[in-house]
Amino acid sequence: MGGKSLKIGTANVGSMNGRSGEVVDMLRRRKLDLCALQETKWKGSGTQVMDGYKFFWQGGKGGAGVGLMVADRWVDSVLEVKRVNDRILVVRVNAGKWVLNVFSVYAPQVGRPMEEKEEFYMVLGKTINDLGSRSGEIAVVCGDFNGHVGERVDGYEGIHGGKGFGKRNPEGEMLLEFAGAHQLAVMNTWFDKSDLRKVSYESGGNQTVVDYVLVDHRERSVVADVTIIRGEPCLLQHKLLVCHLVIKQWRPKRKSNIMSKSKVYKLKKEVLQHNSKNG
Repeated sequence: MGGKSLKIGTANVGSMNGRSGEVVDMLRRRKLDLCALQETKWKGSGTQVMDGYKFFWQGGKGGAGVGLMVADRWVDSVLEVKRVNDRILVVRVNAGKWVLNVFSVYAPQVGRPMEEKEEFYMVLGKTINDLGSRSGEIAVVCGDFNGHVGERVDGYEGIHGGKGFGKRNPEGEMLLEFAGAHQLAVMNTWFDKSDLRKVSYESGGNQTVVDYVLVDHRERSVVADVTIIRGEPCLLQHKLLVCHLVIKQWRPKRKSNIMSKSKVYKLKKEVLQHNSKNG
């Protein structure tokens, strides 16, 4: 069959301070090729070689911080590391006939000002748009979006697969609007799973999903599975989310339309205006 098979994980680790060895042990045991990490709480930016992995990170003053672990077998395939800010980091990886742009993102929490959330999506949108003209490349956007997209499609055909969990909240609506504006599918919602294989966050008896993997909706076929792995001792409230990609060959992107009950063109327009102001 040929092609490439990768396992990409994402997890909010709460902090990497004093716990990096536990995190690396988790990645090794789960045989992950790459893993996006959020809320690392490492300051500044840098690169560090760990046991079988290379860690690229970007921190900030607010204590958030994102990073991406790359297994040794993929380190020589890294083409570029783009540290956008302490909530967005991108690693470009050569995967044969594809180039994967693997994002680690950490959206502002519920309760943060709406302006902060809008700015996050503006910057993320611009970063994705900057990749749009590169033929043979695909974005894999992984991270903690701090929103609930809910169980049902409710007008977001092609974006939401109808196999989600729980009720949608305003932050989940923002995520779906953003995904629609950028032709992305929320891949967690496309696979039949038990609730325990969907829930990515548990606290005080409450269960929900805030961690997601998004890919170009026209290339959903490269995603063979998305599932939650429970019981990792280094993750106290969040769970490890794992996406299995099978990349057989490159093919030109097909023109296709997705449906949204909302006017996603507004987000597109805002992104264009933002680009114009900052161009």
